[in-house]
Amino acid sequence: MLNNVMNNALSGVNAAQGGLSVISNNLANAGVGYYHRQSAVFGENPGTMTPNGYFGNGTYFSHVRREFDEFVNAQYSQSRARSGDYEAYVKNCNKVDDLLTNDIEDISSNIGSFFTALDSASSDASDKTLIDVFLGKANALVGQFKEADRRLQEMERDINHQIENKVKDINIYAEKIAGLNQQIARVRSVSGSEPNDLLDVRDRLVNEVNSLIGVKVIEQNGNYNVTFANGLPLVTGEKANRLEAVPSSKDDSRFSIGFVGANGQAREIPDESFRGGELSGILRSRQEVIDPAYQKLNKLALVFTTKFNEAHSKGFKANGEQGGDFFDIGKGSVVSNTYNQSKVDFDLKYSDVSKVTGNNYEMRFDGTEWNVTRLPEGSKVTVDSATNGVLKFDGIELNISNGPAMKGDSFVVKPVNGVINGMQTKVTDASDFAAAGSKDSGPGDNENIKELVKLQDQKLVDNSSTFSDFYATLVNDVGSRTKQAQIDSETQNKMTESFYQQEQAISGVNMNEESIQMQKIQQFFNANAQVLKTVDDLFNALMRAF
Repeated sequence: MLNNVMNNALSGVNAAQGGLSVISNNLANAGVGYYHRQSAVFGENPGTMTPNGYFGNGTYFSHVRREFDEFVNAQYSQSRARSGDYEAYVKNCNKVDDLLTNDIEDISSNIGSFFTALDSASSDASDKTLIDVFLGKANALVGQFKEADRRLQEMERDINHQIENKVKDINIYAEKIAGLNQQIARVRSVSGSEPNDLLDVRDRLVNEVNSLIGVKVIEQNGNYNVTFANGLPLVTGEKANRLEAVPSSKDDSRFSIGFVGANGQAREIPDESFRGGELSGILRSRQEVIDPAYQKLNKLALVFTTKFNEAHSKGFKANGEQGGDFFDIGKGSVVSNTYNQSKVDFDLKYSDVSKVTGNNYEMRFDGTEWNVTRLPEGSKVTVDSATNGVLKFDGIELNISNGPAMKGDSFVVKPVNGVINGMQTKVTDASDFAAAGSKDSGPGDNENIKELVKLQDQKLVDNSSTFSDFYATLVNDVGSRTKQAQIDSETQNKMTESFYQQEQAISGVNMNEESIQMQKIQQFFNANAQVLKTVDDLFNALMRAF
């Protein structure tokens, strides 16, 4: 009987040691953010039937339980994906907002200075000094347009770099998750135990990749299968698939994300397929903020220079010659899809700059006619008859060459991209400025200057806005979108923190709770040790009796 008592006490001591080991591991990892608290699980040994009754045989250390709630963890992980989206989006929005409001001198102010100097020149059209001052303001305005244009193009290129970097990080995480799937399966098959440390690392990696791309995780036979973009497999068991940053088939100057298939070729994934994660925020910021800002700025430059050129061409120089263009400008382009079967090309011209929207367009040939949609919203655009090989819509004309087009051919039309790139002041000398309203009126004629000054207050952009008003609207639109994105990001971060706290309430290490558990284990150990001492005392007493 004493032997049974001793064995029971020994089982309790051993179980207590196992429990203390679990608690000490919790305390040691309390500062590890992705660590999941572990709990010691004890079991009751089967009893023994004796003539005197059914006696218990103590306890045993069953296993270590990892405190993990799949539903709460999924909520936290998904919230991190949304936070990652907003974080990247706000970061790029701030760059555009800072550019338009802080980093460079306000273009609207430069337009005002341009017309103020022009108005001053009208006071004495024969004073070359006043005209030279005006020409200096014209050069300054062109310089500001070019600087803003350069910076926005730089942001476009930076988006490509961001996509490349995020794709590299995602591939690294995918490889590690697949490797952990393999390690976890091996440990389970060999020992039958749960490798809790490996499970912690795998969940951390899933959370990290989720903040980059937004994924769905399905556990199958102990493996994590990770999908993204409406079901594409990033990780399947022990196999990781790769992504690549690839030139877009619609426009090879900008990167899209490609999924590398079994043949080693990257298949382009539509940008709109991405939901959540930093990649989604990067793509959204390009489409919703950087592209529109670039296009609207170039649209403003197009209307401003074209209308000024038209008015300047109606005037006369001091030598009686009719004025020509005051500005040189660039023009838009048409980009062929890399999968097109034909070599059709287009020459873009402007029929009415007041109708030019600034949006890009997608043109697709169905074998009979051209279908045009305005980007990014995809609204259908009415196209005038392509008589004589000319397509007309929204203030532009496209002259078709190297035809015919093949069914399925598609193109992206960029009506204003590149306008500022070719912008410069063509009139560099006061003698070439067309100040006069008539040919033989003499050096004091300022009638055409007066007409040019009037352009400042005319609603020439979209037939509804002045130059300054249009730029102010652009600045306000970007500022409002940036502010709203910041608010949304802050709200989402609070939600993510809330989900994290819920997750930590289940899985995190609470030092006070662990201290209480340690005291219980200590009492448990001491009680069983006391039983052993009692058994020893009884055994010694028996020995002395004999």
